[in-house]
Amino acid sequence: RLTSIAGLPAATRAAERVDVYHNALVGLPDLRHWRRLLRLDLSHNRLTDVRELAALPRLEALTATHNRLASLRLVGCGALVSVDVSHNVLVRIRGDTFTLPRLAVVRLAGNALPALPPEVARASALTTLDVGGNRLTALPPSLGADNPALTHLDAGHNRLRFPLPLPFSRLPVEYLDVRGNPSLMAVAGSLRGRSSVELACALVGSPVSD
Repeated sequence: RLTSIAGLPAATRAAERVDVYHNALVGLPDLRHWRRLLRLDLSHNRLTDVRELAALPRLEALTATHNRLASLRLVGCGALVSVDVSHNVLVRIRGDTFTLPRLAVVRLAGNALPALPPEVARASALTTLDVGGNRLTALPPSLGADNPALTHLDAGHNRLRFPLPLPFSRLPVEYLDVRGNPSLMAVAGSLRGRSSVELACALVGSPVSD
């Protein structure tokens, strides 16, 4: 298994997709030769930092699941549409990650995040947010205020408390998962069979019509 990809970017300058998953990488080399790269899969390695990705201005899709990332900053990756860093050891995600203008899909499941930055509300293109399996006790109250495209929210298996301070009445919610949050499950259990919108209203303490 590879422990380094030093030299690979210079040897594959025209690459638009690179998969180096299931190796033993502990770090990344200078990536500036991959100026055309659109998709990168770094899953199942031993990475603790991916700051080198700032050299990839055209990168649209990043997958770096099952590594050892404790923090995440993606400044410089202005073309990113999809980010999946599930199953790392993240305890912090930089707020400026959510200011990337094209960011639509963010998957952070299976980490150790105690909170999300308020800048989540600035991700106007966000359609999918998966933060299941973290240590969240609340979601940013601004979430949804400027996220008109957000339709899929997975916040299951956290420590969320009732009520959720979210403006769900203004969201076209299609999928909402709050399973595994004990404080919320009593409310959700009493509304079996209801639509996602009705369930969402109940979780924020708003009336649910019969």
